Amino acid sequence: MGSNKAESVDAQNPTVWSNIHCIAVGRVEDVALEDDFLHLEKEALVRNALYGHLAPRKYKDVELALVDEYLYGPSKISDSRDLLSSLECDALLRAKITKFANEFYVTYSVTKVGLSVDLINAKREVIWSVSKEARSDAGAIPLSPFGLASGLFFATRNKHDEIAFRMIDAVARQVLSDLPDRIAMQKDFILSEKSKLDMKSQEDTIKEVSIALEGGNFMHALSLSEKMITVDEKDDELFFLAGKAALGLGRFDRSREFFQKAINLNSEEHDYHNGLGLIHLKSGQPSEARESFFKALKVRDRNAVSHLGIAESFQLEERYDLSAEYYFLAGSAAITRGQYAIALRSLAALEKLPKGSELVAGKIKSLRAILSYNR
Repeated sequence: MGSNKAESVDAQNPTVWSNIHCIAVGRVEDVALEDDFLHLEKEALVRNALYGHLAPRKYKDVELALVDEYLYGPSKISDSRDLLSSLECDALLRAKITKFANEFYVTYSVTKVGLSVDLINAKREVIWSVSKEARSDAGAIPLSPFGLASGLFFATRNKHDEIAFRMIDAVARQVLSDLPDRIAMQKDFILSEKSKLDMKSQEDTIKEVSIALEGGNFMHALSLSEKMITVDEKDDELFFLAGKAALGLGRFDRSREFFQKAINLNSEEHDYHNGLGLIHLKSGQPSEARESFFKALKVRDRNAVSHLGIAESFQLEERYDLSAEYYFLAGSAAITRGQYAIALRSLAALEKLPKGSELVAGKIKSLRAILSYNR
């Protein structure tokens, strides 16, 4: 990969890894050159995803900004050995994007992202390499959060981009799950002096995270929020945003930790409880989900996400009369706020409940009447 010629060595030999304590993420090259997603900065997105998934392997981190200073700054170091020497690091991770496409079939489309990654040491030897591909039709990959409640909770602008971001995250996670753990488990981090001086204000970062969440770029949102949390561990909003990003990526255990931390710091924000409720809902814990959604309603009594979440939790238990009651409450609450699209979605959910219940039929009729009167 790149302009450096590298010899391969036996990656199974433990002596190969004994002196690898620091890994820097170098260039990412798009060799697929496909016409899909041309508006996305694919190389930067993949590089950030690889950097984020490298952290759990416990290798010393070199911040991307510092690597860039040597790659693209005045020195413009292209030789891998010289770059590692300048960074005082042991190995360089390089990647090629081999696939980045949206393939259309008769009734559906599939987004595919493929990577070929290698790791070279200071002797220019390839000590590890792997190729992986993530597909949006693979059942193990959560393509969108689940149901009406989460759809309203996220409300991303571009579903196609959101799926692409998820595939980048998925393939980066697959790639680095095969990387051996660092022998010395102490975690280190090398921070660019330039980034210390140019670090954005917390307000600007929160705004950038919010924009990333709105655009469905959960990877970027999670990376930014986690970085800010290391600076300020008492800001409940940062933990909430990190939880929301992790939920969007399907990292449910991590998301649960973030949401719970946000609640511990500030229990008076209804969306913090909604986030935790969605985690329980996705984990098949309807009773625990309701507990969180009811706490959210105590903070804000007419929020549609909580009512929809409760409705979905009862629907999971096949308690359809109670489910109908809360779909109706979600719709009527939305109408009072002028959110007619949400009310219509609540009505559609009501109409999909099993037929035969007089209560369900009555709630459908009542919500239709309220919608007609207010439109």
